[in-house]
Amino acid sequence: MKEGDERNQMSTTFDTYAAVKNLERAGFQEAQAEAVVRTVGEAIDDQVATKADLVTLRAEIKADMQANSAALKADMQANSAALKADVQANSAALKADMQGDLFKAALAIVGLTSGLTVALTVALLNWLIPGVVPPSP
Repeated sequence: MKEGDERNQMSTTFDTYAAVKNLERAGFQEAQAEAVVRTVGEAIDDQVATKADLVTLRAEIKADMQANSAALKADMQANSAALKADVQANSAALKADMQGDLFKAALAIVGLTSGLTVALTVALLNWLIPGVVPPSP
């Protein structure tokens, strides 16, 4: 095997030339050493991610993150709009309840005031002119 032939075919940093030479020094025939190194190199190539693999994976992850981010933003905007509508509806209902309660309180005050006015007028008239207004039954 010539130096660099196998190295150019493999995308990893596995030094095939050095591996073949080590196997030959250990007693392997050149063809045997090349077959072993080729097999190991193929196994490594099948298991190790290349720079191109990582670039592709990074692009896929980035695209997924952008899609998820856009979906999350849309969900947040929808939830925000729904929450705003709920707050406005609850505020309107609370305002209507408060206005009703305020109206009832105003009527009660007017009723009390009218009753007090009549009672004070009767008391004043009876004080000024005793017996002018008979006591109520």
